[in-house]
This record gives sequence, structure tokens and C-alpha cells, in this order.
Amino acid sequence: MLTMFGQSESQITEAMEVDSSTNLEEIDDNGEAIDFDNVDLDLDDDYEDQFNENVDETPMYTNRSFPPLDEPLSLYLFFFVILFKTKFLTDDQTELLMECMNVVLLFTNMKYRFPVKATTLLSSSELLKRCYEGVTQYSVCKGCHRLYRLNENGRSTVTVCRKCDESLIIGGTSNSHLPKMLFEYNSIVSTLKKFMCRPGFVDSLLKWKSRPQQQNLMLDVYDGNVWKQFGSVNGGLPFVQQSDYNIMLTINMDWFQPFVGTQHSSGGIYLTIQNLARDERNLKENVICVGLLPGPKEPSGAEINNYLSPLVDEGVLMDVLVDDALKKERVRAALTMVACDLPAARMLCGFTAGNSNCACHKCLKQFGSLDGDMMRRDFRNFDMASWIPRTNYTHRQAAMEWYQQLNETSKPRHANLHGAKYSELLRLTVTPKPVPMFCNFVFYRQWCDY
Repeated sequence: MLTMFGQSESQITEAMEVDSSTNLEEIDDNGEAIDFDNVDLDLDDDYEDQFNENVDETPMYTNRSFPPLDEPLSLYLFFFVILFKTKFLTDDQTELLMECMNVVLLFTNMKYRFPVKATTLLSSSELLKRCYEGVTQYSVCKGCHRLYRLNENGRSTVTVCRKCDESLIIGGTSNSHLPKMLFEYNSIVSTLKKFMCRPGFVDSLLKWKSRPQQQNLMLDVYDGNVWKQFGSVNGGLPFVQQSDYNIMLTINMDWFQPFVGTQHSSGGIYLTIQNLARDERNLKENVICVGLLPGPKEPSGAEINNYLSPLVDEGVLMDVLVDDALKKERVRAALTMVACDLPAARMLCGFTAGNSNCACHKCLKQFGSLDGDMMRRDFRNFDMASWIPRTNYTHRQAAMEWYQQLNETSKPRHANLHGAKYSELLRLTVTPKPVPMFCNFVFYRQWCDY
């Protein structure tokens, strides 16, 4: 088997075997052994002056933040490591890769060297700031999932949760004020600015206008009534027709198992842009990852609101730069669709679970339990005349009443009776009226047409 330097393993092993009982020797030009224990290392003055004249005072290598432009190999390896770090590698894996790259740079006589720490690489080259542009870090309470914003150094300014007195930081002096659980929120405003500056992205937003259509055939979201009618006042233009920069968003939330052999559930909140064609809409580069929910367990419906709060607070009404970087356009966004499995959709929109007494999101019918099993509901009796439909007003009223319950034991009873809980998304505007400048979102639930 050959090593990376072209020598066999046996050759390397043989070369490394040195008898510790003998002095280290080397053969001089005359074939005689040199004893390094007795050699005189004092150079005479003439030779020392000559030696100093030939010494290149340029340092063997430099830990500058960016490789020198006259070292194309260093530049290539630098960007290779950066791209792998930002897309695939952890800090530990990056540091191991940088050690290997430094060996390559050493044997190719390059002056540049990678730093020891991955954070040093990113911060010294100002890439750390660019990678985390628009990302806000929060310390998460393990007890109630309340969020507390971290400072610029990633340290928690609040050490104990103000609601449940749970410790928020890792113990020990070496980990001073480091959060136990971390939630990172990715700004929608910052992300959309980056999207709009991408060449051809705005053109992709307009492809739906020139799509082929077939009468009485619904092929995509563009053929639905929400797309065609939302935001229209007195027969005027719908929301998406009022400007080329008006976009409709879909929100998704789901959980996944990141580790094998252990029960650890993490989650993600995502936004997609409906204006993009179906074959582009869900591409990785076009999906907005709003935030990653820490594990190891899934939060409850009420606890989810803590992670939705930054999303609702920020809103999507802004000035952005488009392709030519000279023209400014106002981008308005309407959150019009929830695309999740049923448990996640109910959490997001403030409905109770499917096994609750008031399980339907369309009406207020009460479902009793099956005999002998209190957790299984009896969904018989399809007497639609007796079903009381939900309305926007009754749902919001019941959700706010649930929120204002002072006794925690009364909240489950109220939720079972009305089938509603408070959701942060209920703070968003619902009525399709002209949106004033200070509004954040225009919100509408297609599948719950009140």
C-alpha cells in the first residue's frame, strides 16, 4: 500500500526504526559517521556571515486572513474549505480538514497556512459575518421554550428563565454564559433581499403569467380562487397582479431525526414562494429556512408560539435591491398557505389535536369518546344540519379567551370545548383590504375559508 508521498508502508517503518542505544549518526561527504553528541556547532565568522547573507528573511508562512494572490493553489484550497464548511462540515471536521490542507501547503512550498480553529478562519476573513448575516440567535429555556436574545458574542445575558426559573446557561467557568439550547432565526427580509439580487430571480417570479392554461383544469396554485381573488377590492386587481414584486408564501413546519440510534427530534420552519414555477419552488436554493427548532423533544402547540414570534414580529414589507443593484422596489408578501401534516398544521393555526372533543377545524361539533377508550373519538353522526360552522370571529374569540385563561388547568377544558388555542399567526392581518405601510403580513388560510 502506498502512502500519499509515494513510499511503501514497510519503507516508512524501516526508516523510522532507530536503535535507542546508539547515538544518532549521519554520513558526511567523506563516508565517515558524524557523531552529533560531540560535533562543534560553532560556525566560524566568515561562514556565518556568508550564511546570513543567503537567508531569506521572508517568513516561512503567514497566517494572513486571505491567501496571497500569487498562490493559486492556496486560493483554491481556501475556497474549497470555505464551501465545504458552510455546506457540509462541522467545526471539528473543518479543523481536521485544515490540518490536512496545511500539510499539502507545506510540501508545495506555499506560504499560506490555515488557522487552527474554524471560527478563526471565518471571522478573520469576514466570512463568519457574511454567513450569519440576518441570523439572530436566541437562548431557549428547556422548561417552557421561551426565547432570550443572545448578545453579539453569542452569550446569554439572561441566565435564568423569568417564567419557570430554569437555568439557561451551561455550568462551569470555561463555558461562561453559553446557552444550553439554541434557536437561530433567519431573517425573511435579509433572505429576500439576497434572492432579489440574484440574476434572473425576478424573471422567475413572473413565469406564472405566461404559463400554458387549460380551461376548467386546475394544474397549480395559480388556478385557485385565493391566487385569483385575494387582495381584490370591489373587483380590482388581485394582490399578485398589483405589482411584479408581490409574492405569496407557503409555510411548512416538520420534525426529523438527525441522529441514528437515539431518540432526538429536531424541527424546521420553512417558507416557499408560490410565484416560482413548481419545478423551481421547492429547490434548496429557493427555500427560506426560517429557523431550526432544538430537540430532543417536540414542543407543544403553545410552546411553538415562541418560535413563531420572531417571524410575525419581523414581517415582510421592505425595500430591496433587484438585479441591476440600482433600482429599488417594494416587496410585499402574503402568507396564504399552510402546507404541513395535520398535527403541525393544527399547531401553527391554533386548532386542537385530532383526538380532542372539538376536533374539526371547519365546525364546532363535539365528538364523544368510544366505549372503553377515552383517547379515541367517535366520528359517527353525519347530520350536517346540526353542525355549527366556525367563523373567523368565533375562532379568534375562542383563541383569545384561551390565551387569557389565568389558570393553567382551565386552558385544556376551554380548548376541548371550543377546539381553539392561541397562535402567533393570529396576529397577522386576515381581511383582504388594502394593506397600510405599517402592516407586516397579509394572512389568509386557503383550507379554512371563513
